[in-house]
Amino acid sequence: MVSQIYDGIKTKSTLEKFSPIIKKGFNQFITERVNEKLSAALNTSVETKTIDESEELSENTPNDGIITTPEELEAFTVFKVASKDFIDPSRLYYRDTKSYFGILIDDNNRKWVFRFYQKATKNLIEIRDAGTFEIDTTIDIALYQNEIKQAIENHK
Repeated sequence: MVSQIYDGIKTKSTLEKFSPIIKKGFNQFITERVNEKLSAALNTSVETKTIDESEELSENTPNDGIITTPEELEAFTVFKVASKDFIDPSRLYYRDTKSYFGILIDDNNRKWVFRFYQKATKNLIEIRDAGTFEIDTTIDIALYQNEIKQAIENHK
């Protein structure tokens, strides 16, 4: 390898001078090749995923202006945890509408037990047969466990 870059006599001291340079060159070459392969693999999978998501959105989601927010999904999760002692969580479903995020028993519109309203300045929850309450965060839903229990018992 040294003979390709050095025309002089190859002595031990010459080899020692070139050894770290050659090692560094090999390491850089290998690192660059690995990075190229990883980048190519990541770009391919990201492009494929993006295409799949856009196809899925255009085929399965009607353009009705309803957007389920992470905060609404968090409210659903907190509700499920708060009600797990009263009902099997697999019986709970959510439906998002333009005006509220609702939680239903057995995916039945007549068996709604909870609604979450996101306003510009405040968040409200409505528990069936118990009333409407203002909350600061979705975690506050757990504070209404007794009301949730009563609503579930009345509409199982």
